[in-house]
This record gives sequence, structure tokens and C-alpha cells, in this order.
Amino acid sequence: MSEFLMGSGFDRLLDQLAQIEVNGFGRVGNPPASKAVVESMPTVEINETHVLAEAHCAVCKEAFELGGKAREMPCTHIYHSDCILPWLAIRNSCPVCRHELPADQQESENSGESEEIVGLTIWRLPGGGFAVGRFSGGRRGGEREFPGVFTEMDGGFSGSGGAPRRVSWVSRTSRRRESSGGGGFRRVFRGLVSFLRRIGSNSSSSSSSSTTSLSLHPDPESVSFSRSSSHSSSGFGRYAKQDSKKADGNVKASEDELTCSICLEQVNRGELIRSLPCLHQFHSNCIDPCMLAAIRDMSCIKFQRVKDGRKAGRTNRMVQTWLSAAIRRGKISCNFLHLVANAGITRHYKFDVRNLLIELILIVSINVTRLCRTKSMVTVNGQFPGPPVVAREGDHLLVEVVNHVSSNVTIHWHGVRQLRNGWADGPSYITQCPIQTNSTYVYNFTITGQRGTLLWHAHFQWIRATVYGPLIILPQLNDSYPFPKPWKEVTILLGEWYNTDPEAIINQALQTGAAPNVSDAYTINGLPGPLYVQVKGMPEKTYLLRVINAALDDDLFFTIANHSFTVVEADANYVKPFETELLLISPGQTTNVLLKTKPIAPSAKFFILARPYSTSLGPIDNTTVAGILEYKTCSHSSKSKRLPVIRPPLPPINATNVAANYSSRLRRLVNAQFPVNVPQKVDKNFYFTVGLGTTPCPQNQTCQGPNGTKFAASVNNNSFVFPSKAILQSYYFKKSNGVYATNFPTFPPKPFNYTGTPPNVTFVTQGTKVAVLPFNASVEVVLQDTNILGIESHPLHLHGYNFYIVGQGFGNFDPKNDPKNYNLVDPVELNTAGVASGGWLAIRFFADNPGVWFMHCHFDVHLSWGLTMAWIVLDGKLPNQQMLPPPSDLPKC
Repeated sequence: MSEFLMGSGFDRLLDQLAQIEVNGFGRVGNPPASKAVVESMPTVEINETHVLAEAHCAVCKEAFELGGKAREMPCTHIYHSDCILPWLAIRNSCPVCRHELPADQQESENSGESEEIVGLTIWRLPGGGFAVGRFSGGRRGGEREFPGVFTEMDGGFSGSGGAPRRVSWVSRTSRRRESSGGGGFRRVFRGLVSFLRRIGSNSSSSSSSSTTSLSLHPDPESVSFSRSSSHSSSGFGRYAKQDSKKADGNVKASEDELTCSICLEQVNRGELIRSLPCLHQFHSNCIDPCMLAAIRDMSCIKFQRVKDGRKAGRTNRMVQTWLSAAIRRGKISCNFLHLVANAGITRHYKFDVRNLLIELILIVSINVTRLCRTKSMVTVNGQFPGPPVVAREGDHLLVEVVNHVSSNVTIHWHGVRQLRNGWADGPSYITQCPIQTNSTYVYNFTITGQRGTLLWHAHFQWIRATVYGPLIILPQLNDSYPFPKPWKEVTILLGEWYNTDPEAIINQALQTGAAPNVSDAYTINGLPGPLYVQVKGMPEKTYLLRVINAALDDDLFFTIANHSFTVVEADANYVKPFETELLLISPGQTTNVLLKTKPIAPSAKFFILARPYSTSLGPIDNTTVAGILEYKTCSHSSKSKRLPVIRPPLPPINATNVAANYSSRLRRLVNAQFPVNVPQKVDKNFYFTVGLGTTPCPQNQTCQGPNGTKFAASVNNNSFVFPSKAILQSYYFKKSNGVYATNFPTFPPKPFNYTGTPPNVTFVTQGTKVAVLPFNASVEVVLQDTNILGIESHPLHLHGYNFYIVGQGFGNFDPKNDPKNYNLVDPVELNTAGVASGGWLAIRFFADNPGVWFMHCHFDVHLSWGLTMAWIVLDGKLPNQQMLPPPSDLPKC
């Protein structure tokens, strides 16, 4: 610690202390609500009127269930009983509108006393340096001490065998004889320096690493100070160690009639508790996973597993919501939860894949019965959609996937480049064998040179229908967005809902040769309709919407009535901003837009709509999913329930001209900070036809495809056959014989008028073929739609790479004239792009990432039919141009 004070860290610590002094120590919060008033709050039965006004409980974010019970506050806001009662036990205000309930007289009197206990805690950070947290609050009447506060510093145990130091809150009223002269900050500073000198010799054992997360292991060297604001000056008081240790080193909790708001069980004597800077206290084994996740990904309990029978689901979300709000409002110092370091850190996640019955008590907002159907489905951590993964550019992620379902599974980190590390990419039988039942695999990768919105999803058969979630990559610390800072960020996940098992649907289709049944509804964040998807907006604010299309088989138009978007990012790449009232997003694509709300809250609500764009001749889900945007006002009254809802216009489902116009407006943002690296010359040219076809019906079987055949799809007339062993492993260990062939056709084997009259023969060939590229070759691929079984768009996704769209058009590609119109200055950079219906798309990239990389149509039905291929990019000569070795836990086939 003494070394820290001699370096630049001293200035950072000084700045933090100065900021605390400027902001002021110890602001008193609201007292608990009167018990009599709380008990008199009516219990109401939730009806449609309630749901239309407030679809979700503002504390736990669960949707209200029709016919369920809720407690109604005098301001008319309603909450689950076990959500609002713990809240009112610590503050007397409504979580939404801050309407205050009467407090007990004794509480009010105590809160008016001049004495106030405040504290300052110092945390040692793993990358070096310290974080400073401020916390404050008044005591309850008649109490001589606050419950103990435990804090931690990274670096292991010392002294007392790993037991935490119990630090009591000390009243300074009896110490008014201490000096009251001098500035507050100077006294804080002198006390801090004195304290650091005392414990400096004990800090040398602390370990530090710029790539490790802040540990929450108890450390006996953590100390909390207290002072009284009744003094005219500020200073550090004496600290005391509680003499309540047991023989085993644990610490007893104070008698305080305390209830842990995670498990809702009373804290008993002898139990270890932890207290946050806000004075809220929890069981140690309840809050430690929360705080550890909060430090790692700023989102609290997203990946915590509930291992016992405690009622943790709803209360976990309550603590998560409260903690996130406290961070935003400054109630908890960012210094407490952030790692003060510019280097990337390691973030650990655990994905627990289980088969869960979709019922009200298990899934968030599950009172929406999903079209009156309840079914068993595969989820991650019991959530649908799955939990968000939040990281920063440069972070190292370790994601442990535990498979508890009967089906195999893999996870793909869609859009992450996985430099030299195809082992973490995820497509089954391409870069890895699937994770089998009761098996585990750790995806270990670093996010390099990327920031923005991506997604993760399963990459085995059709499990992606329910196993998906957002992947949010924040800019590096101290970096900002190249657009106005939004007031708030909102993630919108578009998906599909099937009343039956999607795996059974595709398996039946592959068996019969017919097209699979379509989805029964589209969803927004897993929910299928306006009664359940409601967004609250503040007037004259700028929101960043992270819009993700996680649907299986459909491009989607997306719009909000009477509002326009400013598009600022596509596929985690910044674009030149442009305004539009309509988005087009293909499966696997992500788009970030700025939504500026109206300066005055209008007397209306606004539909949020999404519906498909398709030119397919086959069946599609032609439904529209809707949500509602409603403006928040100071007076949330029943008047808002009667506001009209404005519906926006949507283009026809087959509006190819609208789709093409939107795509043509995307341009890469180019500046010194974000340069482009478009290949100006090409080493390798490829011309790939993409489209549908057929395969003959097997003998002694009746098939339901065109003219008694089976549906198929192909690239250059080759319908991909998945091998029984992973291609990447076979390539790396030089055992490719019988697994794949390297003779993928560079051009169509039999040229024809691709977008004109279809040929008489529709059969495709089948095989496991790959194309080989030298390291760092400049590559151009022209993707040509075909009319063999009707023209339609194809969203092509390339794993391990971003690519530049240098050209696109309708009809057949003209190799002599079309390249003259290529954009080689600011072409948009994507990882997934739609080949226009009846048109072509030209992409370029440098083959600078060695390994095996999948390229396929992101319509899962086309992927299942074989519209895919793979690239093998050879190693370069230098060590940093060669593949990393496989991990020891790589699954086996």
C-alpha cells in the first residue's frame, strides 16, 4: 500500500476523496414506512385494467398475472406483496413515483436529530490501487450500535486465518471534545494517511493482476471508519473490532430484527452477514454471489444458481433491480463496484442449461401463457430469453456451459472474431463436438478490437429457438461513444415462439422432406403481445436501443409509431448516422439506434411493431408482434389507461424495394479512431450461387417436397453434410481423411440464368466440402441468389470475421461492369448480410484469422437443408499468425 501512495495511484485516491468531500458525507435517506400504514395498504386482485396500466412489478420486473394478488399503494401503483413490503421496511417512498407514506413518529424524530453516522470504506483493487465507497444513515431509536459491516480487499487471507474483521459503527456524539477545527477534507486526508501508514506493512501480500476479477473473499485487513456530521468539521473517528468472534473464525450478527431480502429469512444470532454501503444487509452466502457478479459485469444476480429451496427467484431480481438503480443514481459509489483499471479483466459466467417447464413460478413474465400453451423447453439458467453477457472491449471471458438436458448443445458467440481461437466459436461439428448430457465445456476467449451489440445463441439443430441472449460489449474504460451519450440503454430482442417443440418440427421436416411448420408468434424480449411488452419513456431524452433479431427464419421490419431512429451501429460496427422510421434486421443481425423522445409527453401511446419481410413461396409466419411505448408523467393517474394507441404504417411483407433501400444506406463510420481496411486488390475470387433445390426421395418412402422429392439448399449446388467429427479438430490434428474434402467449387459447376427461368433439374449434390485460403489473402466473394425454387433473400453469416459489403444489386452479377461501382471507401462492415431476393452481394475481407470458419444462411431451415460451407484459413509464418492449441476440456464426439 505504501508503494501505491508513492505512485500515480495516490493522485487517483486523492481525487476520489475530493469528490466524496464535494458531494458531501452522509445524506440521510427516507425512513421506513409506518407499520400501521403498510398493514392498511389494500390487497387487490389484478385485472385487465391493472395490467394495461402497469404490466410489470417495478421492483422485481415480473409481469403481473391476471387474477393474482398485489398490494396497492395510495399513489395507485401496485406491487407484489413480497416485493414491496421489504422495500417499505427500509424506506417510505413508492419505488416508481416517490410518493411518501407516513413514517413512524419515533423514526421521524430520530431522523431529525443532528447526529448522523457516516462511513468511508477503502477497497484494494486487483490491478493495483484502491476504490473508495461512501455510505451513511441514521440509527434507529434506542440503538447504541449499527449492525456490523464487513468489507473485503483482494489479496487473500492473513493474520487470523481468513476470518473477516468485524467493524462496528461508532457514534461520535460523546466525542465532541475532539478537535472541531480545520477543513473537513484535510481531516479526512490526515486520518487516511495515518491509517494507510498503520496497515501499509500488511498489504504487501496482496496479489494483483490486470486480468483477474475483484475477489470478495473476506480479508482481515479491511477497515471501516465512522464520523458524526454533528461536528462542524469532518474527520476520521476511531475504529473498533467487535469481540464476537467464535472459535471457528466466523462472526455473529447483531440482534437487529433483520431480514435478508434475498431469501426473505430472518437473520439469526450467530449467522454471518454482510452490509452494503447503503446499510442494507444480507446473509453472506446470499449476497456474495450477487456482489461478485456485480463487480464482474455490473448486473448483479444474472447468473446466480438457486441451489436450495429458498424463495430466491423474485427477490433476487428485486435486489438486482435495486442495486442497478442505486448505481445509476449514485447511491452506491461507482468506485465500490468498478475496477479502476484500463486493462481488460477476466469475467466468469456459468450457463446452466436445463429443461424447464414454462410455468408462472419459474420464468420471468411467464403469466403470459404464450398463446395459451405451456411447454417444456431448453433454457439457460432458467431464463427465456437467456441472460445478457456484458463485457468491455479487451475483456477475457470464461463461460462455463453445463448441459443438464437430454439433447446435445453448443453456444456460439455470434460476431465475436475469436482470433486464432476457433475452439471457442461454437458451431457443432465445425469447430467442436457438441457438449453432451451432464458434460461441461468452458468457452475461453478474449474480445479484441470490438465493441457494440452482438448476441450469443445455441448452434446445435434448432435449440437456438429458445437458447439465446444479448452480448453487450461496452467501450474500454475512458472511451466514449462516437455519438451523443444516451440517457438510458434498452435491449430489444426479437424472436419467435413455437407452441410445439422446434426440434420436433425440424426433425419431422427432414424426415418427410417437406417445409417445416412456421412459428406461432413473434416475440419482443420473449413476450408475444402489447399487453406484456410495454416500454416507459421519459420526455426529451435520448435512448440507445440495442435491437437484436434472434428469430430462426425471418427478416423483420421494426418501427415505433410517430418516432424516428438514428442508426449508429450495425453488427457491433459504427456506421455513419442516418435517420429512418423503419429498420430491417436479418436473423443474427444487431442494430443500435438512438431514439429521441418528444419534448413534452404526448396524450397518446405508441405501438412498437415488428413483422417479417419475405419473398418466399413457402409458408411463413405473417403475424405482427406489438409492444407499447408510453411516456412517463409526474402524475401517473388512471387517465393514462384511457390514452389512444397510435399504430405506425408497415410496408408489405414482400417489399423488396424497401429492404434494398434501407440496406443501401448503411455506410461505415470512418475516422482516425475507426479506420477501414478494405482490400483494394483481390488475391482470391469466388462466385457462389445460393438457393433452394431438392434431393431424390429415398426408396420405399413417400416424400412431401416438390414433386415427391425432399427440400434441400446449397452453395454452388453443394448441399453441406455435417460430419460426425469436428472439422477443426480433424484439421488441427491432420486427420481429415473421411471427415471433409478440400474441393469446394470456386464457381458454379453448371452456369445458367440464375435469376431468370428456373432450370428443369433441381437436384443438388451433397458433401462435406471446404475451401482453403492462404493466410492474409485478400478475398472477394460474390453471393448470387437463384430462382430454382423461387427467389428469396438469404442472410449469410461468416464466423470468425467481419466483411465489407463493397457492392450489391439485382439480377445476375456482371463481372465486367458491376465492380466499377464498388464502394471501396466507406462500405459497411458486418458479420451477417442479406443477399437480396433475386439479386447479388459482393463482400471482401482479409483472411487474417487462421482456423476453420463456418459460413451459412442464418435462416435455420436453410442451414438444416445444407445452405452452408466452411473455410480453412491456413496458419501464417509467425507465431501470432497461427492457431492456438485446443483446450484440455474440448468435448469429444
